Amino acid sequence: MRKLKFAIVLPITQVLIASILLLWADRTPIPPKLDYYHLPPAWLICKGLNAPAMLLLVPFGGNWYFVPSMPIVGRGLFLIFVAVVWYLVGRAVDQREAPRPAGERRMVTVLAVQSLVLAAGGLLFYLGGRN
Repeated sequence: MRKLKFAIVLPITQVLIASILLLWADRTPIPPKLDYYHLPPAWLICKGLNAPAMLLLVPFGGNWYFVPSMPIVGRGLFLIFVAVVWYLVGRAVDQREAPRPAGERRMVTVLAVQSLVLAAGGLLFYLGGRN
């Protein structure tokens, strides 16, 4: 059986997802009578998934909120950087080693840490729902 190459699959899927989200954001109507600049939710999701690519756009005139203002080149640079970032992530995933079985002593530590993280997540979820 052939191993899945994440270095190929991740950039392709992320560029497709980013393209779809950008087109969706372009077609989202702006609500009338706003006293602030409106960013469509699809753009915020795309920016959140590809945050490192947004930071790579800074030398080319982009910032955290917008891609460079050049009409087609700005979006093209963004999609190229999305592919580069996700290629590097996929390469790192492809090169990792298989996990070794944990000993009994390590298993207790892992379960304790996972329980604390679960409790902290539940607490944050509860506090976020109160507002």
